[in-house]
Amino acid sequence: MPGVALLLPCILTALLIHFSAKESWIKSFLSFKLVVWIGKLSYSLYLFHWIFIAFTYYISGEKELPQSAVLPIIFLTFIFSILSYYLLEQPIRKSKLTFKQSFLLLYLIPSLVVIGFNLSVRSHIKNKTKYLKDKSVEQNVIPLNIPSKILTIGDSHAGHLENFLNYVGSKEGWRSDILNVHECILFVDKMGNLKKNQKKDCAEYWKKIESYPVIFISMFYELKRGGSPVPRFNPTSYIVKNFDEEFQALVKYLAKTKKVYVFANNISLNRSALRNAFLAEYKLDKYLSPIQKLTDNKVSNNEILQLVKDIPNVTWVDAVKYLGDTVYVGKKTIYGDQDHFTSFGSYYMGTLFHEKERLLSPQLVSELYK
Repeated sequence: MPGVALLLPCILTALLIHFSAKESWIKSFLSFKLVVWIGKLSYSLYLFHWIFIAFTYYISGEKELPQSAVLPIIFLTFIFSILSYYLLEQPIRKSKLTFKQSFLLLYLIPSLVVIGFNLSVRSHIKNKTKYLKDKSVEQNVIPLNIPSKILTIGDSHAGHLENFLNYVGSKEGWRSDILNVHECILFVDKMGNLKKNQKKDCAEYWKKIESYPVIFISMFYELKRGGSPVPRFNPTSYIVKNFDEEFQALVKYLAKTKKVYVFANNISLNRSALRNAFLAEYKLDKYLSPIQKLTDNKVSNNEILQLVKDIPNVTWVDAVKYLGDTVYVGKKTIYGDQDHFTSFGSYYMGTLFHEKERLLSPQLVSELYK
């Protein structure tokens, strides 16, 4: 629904029309040749400014327009509007095309061209993005051909651990399934009781969770806890009420009957690493501020650690410490966007982790697969 603030331009427009109808300084101002000329360009200005604003948002990856981009946007908007007005709008207005000719030449053919171009460009960008992702993969990390005795649960920050889990699991002799539980992120209330009247999907997820003897947990904790800044346009919509209490209660509940491993969260970036790699091929990245971490999540990870460190049967896993603030390894990108690993990034973290640590002890692996 439109906000109350939109009443302001409506009221101002009404006042403008009212005072323009009679002799006043407003009418005199609007009669200046320059103002009249800008008025003639107004429709083109309206159309083109959104294009350049959209491209600027895409290239910069910022939530707000960079100040350095404002003047170029204004300049380009005026240039394209002038060209559009004199080369398209005016000649078309003065043409003597019939309705059928106008429909064919001005609507149907341009629409088909735009649709075709859009499909072509979309396919190109999709293939290019896939190429950039695929070339980052060191190898296809195939899990062992054994039953999955472990379930990794959480949000998309559980899903992007797939190659990490496949690599480490293949080295240690185990296999994990991954379950994105979506909005059913917490199944236990802060009193430690399993929530009643859960949605059907949540009940199905919980049934699956109960069938595994080992649970890995990985989430975008800062997002759920209301941390700031986070790479989302509407971060408040992701906040989970009483997250800390209910997360701790969930871990305690699971740890009564299972081995539970809680993973530290990775850093977030100020803009997309994969998009930066795409822009670099067109030399556009040099106009942007360097990619760096958006915020230091060590404090948030430590707060999650404090919630779970004293719970029996719970192990804290800080695999991301081996990546540090690294974003690229050679020409390969670790992050696909601002906070998710590429296939290579997930795999690469697995190789670094395996060099230094074991995730599951040999004894536990033997017990799981005896």
